[in-house]
Amino acid sequence: PLTLVAVAAKLLVYPLVMIATCLAAGLRGNELILLALTGSVPTAMNGYLLAKQMGSDAQLYATIATLQTVASFLTIPLILYLATYIASG
Repeated sequence: PLTLVAVAAKLLVYPLVMIATCLAAGLRGNELILLALTGSVPTAMNGYLLAKQMGSDAQLYATIATLQTVASFLTIPLILYLATYIASG
């Protein structure tokens, strides 16, 4: 359950927060699309090395990063479609 929360938060909630922030700041068009896409990419894999060196749960990080990468094949096009729709409207 913890991994699914992390995946959903990073790939769905964070991009939606980015879109809402853009709208609140008055950004539209390509700027909104770019920031939404930037927020929708999976987490960086270099965090695994950091988690391992710091004695944290590197296996959990690897699982979350892998699931995010797989899920992003579906969520990135969804966020792109939503951001394009909002940016053009």
